[in-house]
Amino acid sequence: MVEFEYVTPSSLEAALQALGDASHPAMALAGGTRLLIDVRAGVVQPAILVDLRHLNTLEYIRFDDHCVAIGARTTLAQIEMNPLIQRYVPLLAEMASSFGSPLIRTSATLGGNIASFAPVADAVVPLLALDSTLLFQSAGNRRRQQLSAFITDHRRAAAHAHELITEVSVPVLPENA
Repeated sequence: MVEFEYVTPSSLEAALQALGDASHPAMALAGGTRLLIDVRAGVVQPAILVDLRHLNTLEYIRFDDHCVAIGARTTLAQIEMNPLIQRYVPLLAEMASSFGSPLIRTSATLGGNIASFAPVADAVVPLLALDSTLLFQSAGNRRRQQLSAFITDHRRAAAHAHELITEVSVPVLPENA
């Protein structure tokens, strides 16, 4: 049996603090569609699982300075049905509509799909094609990085320890592009 501490923070700041505790390896749990499989299989062995499912502040889609900004806790079902996504980045709506089953789409999150580094991370390819940027946060720090620079190899990424993907920004192409 896999043993770990289960933490349910009430704020993003508390989640970042739990993830930043250097004395214990911690992992963020959002939808859990991939992470829980990896934990059960022994692929990953966190000492702490930080449950983000109650952090609604990471669940949004908005138009922001010529980009569509998507919170990392936004589900693939929300992406599939969102009018902003359908209008400005229809490739993401199309990807989301073919992602897993309807039940999986209601649980799987965009941030979790990217962070899983799994071969089935369907969101990564269209986000790469759209030149997307990730917002990372840790306790006391924020930084942006192109998705193309983040992914270095299969199941590896150029992430700093204790960081959480909190947002994905997708540039909006001009209407005549």
